[in-house]
Amino acid sequence: MRIRHSSLKKGFVLLEIILAVGLFALVATSMVIALDRLSVASLSVRKEAAALRQLESVMTRVQHSAAFRTGSFEYPGEVAVTATVSPEPDLPDLYRIYVVARIPGEEKFSRELETVVYRPRTNQ
Repeated sequence: MRIRHSSLKKGFVLLEIILAVGLFALVATSMVIALDRLSVASLSVRKEAAALRQLESVMTRVQHSAAFRTGSFEYPGEVAVTATVSPEPDLPDLYRIYVVARIPGEEKFSRELETVVYRPRTNQ
């Protein structure tokens, strides 16, 4: 009987080791998947932040430009930005500025800013 008891104990230790290795593999795989998803989310957030900075920059540039004119203007780059300036109907010297930012390759991402500015005509 002693031999059997020792044999059972060795088998139980082997089973414990196999379970521990399996649990470790499961945890390690979960960590790798989580880190991958975290890096994808981080990249997406960085792209969105860059797009918002570019959007605000273009809005400021259009609002304060010395050569203020109506029309549609493209600002190419990592983030494609389009600004449209149009006069407000029935309201002289008021202009609507509409700016849209899109990240090429990401169809779902689009951010917009819109404002109305007063730019009086200069009579010279």
